[in-house]
Amino acid sequence: MSSLLQRIILLVETQKYRVSDHGDEELADDRLPSGDAIAGLERSVVIEEYSDTGRGPSLLVLTYDALERPIHVV
Repeated sequence: MSSLLQRIILLVETQKYRVSDHGDEELADDRLPSGDAIAGLERSVVIEEYSDTGRGPSLLVLTYDALERPIHVV
């Protein structure tokens, strides 16, 4: 597991994260509750790691929603 993903999981576990407005819009468009995107982080597969996106380091991960449908999360 990447060290960045481990840091993100820790932030989620301690509730020190924020879903962006854009992320909320994308989740709403796909009819996914934000909890589905967050709940699967521990079993996520890192697809790509970005060193700096203007907001700091980011990851693109493959995870699954509550119905086991694949979703991507940045």
